[in-house]
Amino acid sequence: MAMKFAKVEFPTKKDSAAALYGLMRRGKVTGLRDGTFLVPLPGLKWLNDNGIPHTVLQQVNQDDVTQTLRDLLAHPV
Repeated sequence: MAMKFAKVEFPTKKDSAAALYGLMRRGKVTGLRDGTFLVPLPGLKWLNDNGIPHTVLQQVNQDDVTQTLRDLLAHPV
């Protein structure tokens, strides 16, 4: 079974920094240009357990993550 991911956003930079610090110590986190992040689904439990506010925008699978990253590479900043 493929690893599932969630596309999340955080209400403040402080929340984002706290989340990234904790999540990156536990797994891979990908930051996107639009200020959202792709995190493995188990990371959502960690965010909830630690009371870090976040909004889940979408649940995606590995193929969706790969396509998102390819799209970003095709349209450089």
